[in-house]
Amino acid sequence: MIAKRFRILYLPEDTSTSRQFKWTRVRLLALAGSILVGVLILVIGVGIFAARLTESADQRSLRRENNMLMKEISELRYGMDGLKSSMASLEQTDKQLRIMADLPAISPDVREVGVGGNASLDLFRSDDPSQELRLDLGKLEREIKLQRESFDEIQKRIELNQDLVLHTPSIWPVDGGRLTANFGKRHDPFTNRLCTHYGIDIAAGRGTRVFAAADGVVKDVQRKYAFGKVVVIEHGYGFQTVYCHLNSFLVKPGQKVKRGDFIATVGNTGRSTGPHLHYEVMINDQPVNPLDYMFEGYALAR
Repeated sequence: MIAKRFRILYLPEDTSTSRQFKWTRVRLLALAGSILVGVLILVIGVGIFAARLTESADQRSLRRENNMLMKEISELRYGMDGLKSSMASLEQTDKQLRIMADLPAISPDVREVGVGGNASLDLFRSDDPSQELRLDLGKLEREIKLQRESFDEIQKRIELNQDLVLHTPSIWPVDGGRLTANFGKRHDPFTNRLCTHYGIDIAAGRGTRVFAAADGVVKDVQRKYAFGKVVVIEHGYGFQTVYCHLNSFLVKPGQKVKRGDFIATVGNTGRSTGPHLHYEVMINDQPVNPLDYMFEGYALAR
């Protein structure tokens, strides 16, 4: 049988006096229980405190990372705004250049450079602060690609136009002289019959220099009955020029010439009433008025 009462004897080492403490079993169990509860409370409290310290450190770390990310996003947005402004300026320049290059403007619908198809749902999360930035970046990349292609097209057209200008007849082909017969209907000076004159006549002294009207390649150098000594130059793009009644040649077939090159001298060969140059301009083998291809501002390139 378990005792219901306990006696605790206390004997100090430095004295012969002893003390006794009487405890009932209930009191002893209560004391033990209190101690156990206290230990448990202490252990739980320490655990909660440690957990809070750990959680607080994690939160601070996450908060620092989040602040850094938000700062980076803010800086990227600022840079993106600058790029958008630059792209708007490039768009205006592009419009002007396309007008100068005789190219149609890019339509507003094309400039929107939209995309379709399935996209990740993560891209459209409302709680994602980088969503708008990623969308803007994708659109900007497409705009840059479109602008690069447009500038390439403009460059090719300008190069083509420059080459076309160089190969288009554009100057008075004689060193001096005066116009004595126009292009079109006129009375033949030998028969007095109405006929078509396919060029113009420029009167000048024998030996006056004759110049190539544009860049090209000498196609033919020969003597013909009616036109006497003749030089024919192919310029490309359908253009051809013919120089007749010459006194002498200074070029040969296959020779490349530039606008203003000295190619022959004025003469009185063939069917002619006096020293002059009969000058023709052909487009796709059809004669046109040479006066329409003598442009103001184009000087001889001697």
